[in-house]
Amino acid sequence: MKVFKKKILPILLTLFTVSFLTILSLLYARGYRISLDNPKDGNSIEPKIVVKKTGILAVRSIPNSAKIYIDGKLVDITDATLSSLAPGKYQIRIQKEGFEVWEREVEVYEDLVTDITALLVLKGGGLNPLTNNGVTDFELSKNGELLAYLSKGEEKPGLWAIQLSNSPINIFQTNKKALALDSPGFTYSSAASIQWSPDDQEILVKMNDAAYLLVDLSKPPTQVPQSFSNPTQIFEKWATLQYKNKKAIVDAIEIPETLKVLAMSDKSMWSPDGKKFWFFDDNTSTDYTYIQVYNFKEPLPVGEKVINETLKYRKDVVLPNIYWYSDSEHLILADTSSIKIINIDGFNMFELFSGNVIDSKAYPAPAGDRIIISSKFKSDAPQNLYTISIR
Repeated sequence: MKVFKKKILPILLTLFTVSFLTILSLLYARGYRISLDNPKDGNSIEPKIVVKKTGILAVRSIPNSAKIYIDGKLVDITDATLSSLAPGKYQIRIQKEGFEVWEREVEVYEDLVTDITALLVLKGGGLNPLTNNGVTDFELSKNGELLAYLSKGEEKPGLWAIQLSNSPINIFQTNKKALALDSPGFTYSSAASIQWSPDDQEILVKMNDAAYLLVDLSKPPTQVPQSFSNPTQIFEKWATLQYKNKKAIVDAIEIPETLKVLAMSDKSMWSPDGKKFWFFDDNTSTDYTYIQVYNFKEPLPVGEKVINETLKYRKDVVLPNIYWYSDSEHLILADTSSIKIINIDGFNMFELFSGNVIDSKAYPAPAGDRIIISSKFKSDAPQNLYTISIR
């Protein structure tokens, strides 16, 4: 009997140990962690061993290799996945030399992965010329691929465009083309403004004498454009086309019926990825105008909200022009003296440029590394296009 006990006890002990370790491994794999829970009520002296569920924080930055701080403590470098975090709120700071500090409170949930992507912005981003021959007006196409502008100083004056891509752009670029050249009857380069059609097939040129010229981009630069004194019919046609474009987006994703009116409104602007729109809400009983972003990503990432109150302004304040940034996660704010960028959740607003911003226009390059503006630095100098470096 004693011999039997001596043989069986080690086996049982081994089985118990293996089973215990297996259970611990399974609990660990499912996000549970063992910790000491120190009593706070004063009724118990000994700390208790407790098993708690944890969450995961996946942290990414653009550019990467930035330091990650949680509640003031350096924990890793982006891009990183931080596991074994107790559910709760944490103060996250992401820092990289030469860039603005990204910081906000983030909540971690048990059994879930919370994703963070921090857009890091250069401190004092450089300003580089994109044109040097003078520009009178410019506008980005709806698909973000062509930047049209009016110029008297190009090799042939007229309406020109720069083809944008994910490649760097600079003053020595060769990817520009003439859309409509000046002729004795049509001096585009002296026009007041330009406007793209919703389908990017036409550009309406407003002349200084209140006449309008409609440029058909399927025709050569030497074309004879349609001329109008009253563009009402064109704007009505474009409004119908714009409505169809928005309806196609709305029909392609799940949107509550109560929000479809806002989504189709003239006061809404859809993001490049077709998953969000910002809405200009001034029909409130308060003294404020609200800029709200509605997020319809499916599935909605952990921690993100459908309705985001991104900005609010007093109604007696002149609002900036608002543009989508190329990642569909940020808005660009442009007024006559500055360019700013802000996350759609209302956090991490950074000033990209302070100076003369003509017509309060600012368009992102497709790669997201630059913002394009028009400016001039002397009163007697012509205005030109410039790029603001973000990273």
